[in-house]
Amino acid sequence: MPLAASEVVHRHTLARLPRLSEKLDEAAAQGVIHYRAARGDDPYACLRLVGSDRLHRLLDRLLDTSEFLSEHGPRSLSKTHLAKPFQSALLPKMPPVRYEPGVSEERIMGGNSNWRGPVWFPTTYLLVQALRLLGTGLGPSFTHPFPAPGGRPATLGHIADQLAARTVSIFRRGHDGRRPVYGDLERFQTDPKWRDNLLFHEFFDGETGAGHGASHQTGWTGLVALMVQELRTPWRSPRPGG
Repeated sequence: MPLAASEVVHRHTLARLPRLSEKLDEAAAQGVIHYRAARGDDPYACLRLVGSDRLHRLLDRLLDTSEFLSEHGPRSLSKTHLAKPFQSALLPKMPPVRYEPGVSEERIMGGNSNWRGPVWFPTTYLLVQALRLLGTGLGPSFTHPFPAPGGRPATLGHIADQLAARTVSIFRRGHDGRRPVYGDLERFQTDPKWRDNLLFHEFFDGETGAGHGASHQTGWTGLVALMVQELRTPWRSPRPGG
């Protein structure tokens, strides 16, 4: 999630705000932020908390199918914690944090501890948008293998598209005619009266994409509409002056 703390600023904006440019230079010199200044033909300044080396290390894990990357988007917890649950040294009585792709079996917070593996749309969308911004700010020369490790070098914009496409696939029919969102619910999978009436579940299984939790969580799962739109229309960088 530190990737979400990223922004690009057009150089026309910086030209009108010399004090801002000065402060950004000072913050970069102190290592508070990583700041790529806009010079020459480069129209953007890229503000980010994560430097390039650390960004590559984060992407190594985010884009690894044995860790965060699933067929249906980024998991909320690395799959490595299935075999190696995390035990807090500060809270030794707390149950170990184990990868759970669907509904949590732990009763913490009334049984609503469902951030241990499922795919969630609000965090996925923040991540996709952050990668698009970073792709604009860092330019096409910054690439990373997708999937990692061993994949072909890809720009951050392409990686953002791939994450969005995997998440959107939760609602699409596969070659077998079935939608991952409905899992093994045969009526919703096959009944003509139900199969096209999509439900916007609260979160989704990190292995199968099946929907869980509240079935009408359009407040954030409705973000899928923006992902579909952005996949069909090239994402636009911030306009001059903003």
